[in-house]
Amino acid sequence: SEDPAVQWQLNLYKDVVVKTEEPPDPERTVDRVQNISAALFHLEQVEQPLRSKKCVWQKLLSKQRKRAVVACFRMAPLYNLPRHRSINLFLMGYQKIWIETETYSFEESLVQDLAKSQKKVDEEEEEEAELRPDPLHQLILHFSHNALTERSYLEEDSLYIAYADMMAKSCAENEEEEEGAEKEKTFEKMLDYLKEKRDAGFFKSLSGLMQSCSVLDLNAFERQNKAEGLGMVTEEGSSSKVLQNDEFTKDLFRFLQLLCEGHNN
Repeated sequence: SEDPAVQWQLNLYKDVVVKTEEPPDPERTVDRVQNISAALFHLEQVEQPLRSKKCVWQKLLSKQRKRAVVACFRMAPLYNLPRHRSINLFLMGYQKIWIETETYSFEESLVQDLAKSQKKVDEEEEEEAELRPDPLHQLILHFSHNALTERSYLEEDSLYIAYADMMAKSCAENEEEEEGAEKEKTFEKMLDYLKEKRDAGFFKSLSGLMQSCSVLDLNAFERQNKAEGLGMVTEEGSSSKVLQNDEFTKDLFRFLQLLCEGHNN
């Protein structure tokens, strides 16, 4: 035929020559023809696409769906809404799920809170402050409990006796202080003793309490002394402004003084 669309196909098949000595396999021939026909079909689709038929994937997204997708992109997200508007979205659900299921009367509690006077509120705060445990009192009780329950090496503890003698000499008025080297040796022995006993919790607690103590305000202290000398002391110029937590600080260091003097029973 003289049709160019058929002529080039005949030329393509004419060049295909099967050079094999084996007998022809019909299945292999069928596969070869199918591959060639598939290639020809795709070539024809590229050169002459079907204009009357559209692809299926183009029909999946209609115009309405396209508009809906664009509207979703244009909508403001929830986190960009003003705060009062976003809160109003959840008020009804919160009221139905949480507030209405509670048997507690919020109106009565609101009236009680509004009816409380400032004096009652201050008294309740003072009661709460009084209920808080004193850390120094807890530490003293813990130390006393350990001293009563510990029964090992109490009678033959020479290091403890030497430490008590050294503290008694240091507390005396007429006795001279020991030399620095001897004190360092004694303290090293005491540290070794504590390492062997492995009971350093009491000393760590003391260290923590001492770090929590406030520092004396020298300027306020001098002003208070001058005011006392002039007889102009008021309740506002008390020691609480000079030293914060003054009662706790005095109790702590008084306890340390008694402990060093041997009053540990």
